Amino acid sequence: METFPKNVEIAVHSFLKKCPAYLFLLFLSCGPFPNDPGRTLEKITNGTLKVGYSENIPWVYKTDHGAGGLEAQLITDFAAKYNAQVEWVNSSEEKLFEKLEKKEIDIVIGGITSKTPWKKGK
Repeated sequence: METFPKNVEIAVHSFLKKCPAYLFLLFLSCGPFPNDPGRTLEKITNGTLKVGYSENIPWVYKTDHGAGGLEAQLITDFAAKYNAQVEWVNSSEEKLFEKLEKKEIDIVIGGITSKTPWKKGK
């Protein structure tokens, strides 16, 4: 088990306690209904969720078993809810977004913000 400095543990714990509220606000901002035209949720239920990640501490980092960090924990918890195994794919943001566009992976994480150069429509 990894150990972190106390201030990182406190920040992570505080963030995770607030996560349900943040996720609720995120879903509210998505419009009247969440949209899944590729039926990804149906495909991953009792199957495999392919997650591309680019290291960006504390959001996500490489571990012996795939990925760790705040976003990786959210993905792991989400996958468990749907009885899905997580397949971690580590690469650069550019390569991950190419894989996402080709539907080779289901989601990309890495502390990505609105300032990312990988916006829809290039």
